Amino acid sequence: MRKQVCSFGGIFYLAPMLCRFSLLFSCLLACLLADYRAVAQQPLGTLAGTVQDSVSRRPVAYATVVLLPTLSPAQAVATGTTNEQGGFTLANVPSGTFRLQVSFVGYASHRQAVLVTASRTTVPPILLAPTTQQLGEAVVVGTKPVVEVHPDRLVYHAAQDVSNSGGTAQDVLRKTPLLAVDGLGNVTLNGSGNFKVLVDNHPSPTLAQNLQHELC
Repeated sequence: MRKQVCSFGGIFYLAPMLCRFSLLFSCLLACLLADYRAVAQQPLGTLAGTVQDSVSRRPVAYATVVLLPTLSPAQAVATGTTNEQGGFTLANVPSGTFRLQVSFVGYASHRQAVLVTASRTTVPPILLAPTTQQLGEAVVVGTKPVVEVHPDRLVYHAAQDVSNSGGTAQDVLRKTPLLAVDGLGNVTLNGSGNFKVLVDNHPSPTLAQNLQHELC
């Protein structure tokens, strides 16, 4: 049986399959070197600009700035953040056309096409539009305090005291500040029986005179 000999690049291969593989690998390596040389020789530039609020025109600090290729936006060419004055600078950027993306919390993302030259390229001020969030309906419910202190009187709202549930009128009066009810149902205010009884904020002399009977 006769062996076939293939010569490539000064190296001898005895198998035809290895000869074809070596040729394919050499072509691939040559293409990669050509692409590397093209990128290395491509002039680099600088992209700069400022980011502002579209409403107040104030600088937006710490916004994220990403430069993306137009054909394969998944891989970023350069990234950066704005300073306290809203400015940013992306250095060592290859010249060409790219897509610039700026984003920050509370603002809608901004995208635009930019052309980077071999020198310094400055884009016009980038305006970020604030995003508005509509809140749902809010219901504010107010309740009266259990005890209200006024210059001329003290008001006890028995309905606001949850401990009065299931109790009698005497139980409610016993919990009222400054009031005392003895075993016979006599009511005294701060040790005195001379006081006024108000119903719906109006004096009720009849109820005051018969308070013990009404509580029974």
